[in-house]
Amino acid sequence: MSNPAFERVSGYTRDEVIGQNPRFLKSGLQTPWFYDAMWAALTNGLPWEADLVNRRKDGTLFTEETVISPIRGPLGRDHELCGRQARRDAGTNT
Repeated sequence: MSNPAFERVSGYTRDEVIGQNPRFLKSGLQTPWFYDAMWAALTNGLPWEADLVNRRKDGTLFTEETVISPIRGPLGRDHELCGRQARRDAGTNT
């Protein structure tokens, strides 16, 4: 989950995020229904796309365009998730 761009945007170092569940970035602005819709799509094998407002280490907020897709394993079952985020703050993608 960590790369130099993520470290610049979030303020977290690689060592701080390895092994963490991404929910530690939650801002609290998305409703439970927002996440219900995300999991409904993913558990049905569909990609999910939305803007997420997350929280940096210093407490400030940032917006990311997020796409998460389920990856099918050899037996056709969802095996893992692959995500891509693009920063949306101040008209700049990082």
